[in-house]
Amino acid sequence: MSEENITIPSERRVALLKALPSFETLPDEALLRVAEALVEECFAVGEIIVRESQVGDRMYVIERGTVRVSVHSAKGEVNLGHMHAGDVFGEIALLSDTKRRRASVFAETPVVTFSLNLSDFENVIRLFPEVRDDLAYASDALMQARLEALMQARREQIGGNWLDPDSK
Repeated sequence: MSEENITIPSERRVALLKALPSFETLPDEALLRVAEALVEECFAVGEIIVRESQVGDRMYVIERGTVRVSVHSAKGEVNLGHMHAGDVFGEIALLSDTKRRRASVFAETPVVTFSLNLSDFENVIRLFPEVRDDLAYASDALMQARLEALMQARREQIGGNWLDPDSK
């Protein structure tokens, strides 16, 4: 993690949270409490932010910059896409029983994130169960998109429709 120290005002933090579908319905007081719990983190180009299969202890909201998401397969690394300012990652591990990361995330540009640690995350979802439901729904959609990206990468690796052995 880069040592650059950036202080982002709480108004910006609240605005970023309000823009997230999972947090937009929280009362202003709750949004302010969550915003105060966010920790600013800066990452340099190429730096790994989360590593696939490691235990996750926080979720991230990108304040600025671009990250690349990838997973390992038997054929090597498969890029699943990019995320930008306003996107969330790391929540899937916090929602799962194992707390394991499902993908790796790398800084493609200098990146500034806000992270919410597991304890604060659990407090939010305990007080506002709808946040958990919204995040779970969004993470299901994200996992579906990632599965489709993996299937597309596999098709490109072997050519044709890999589910249909007669396809070329």
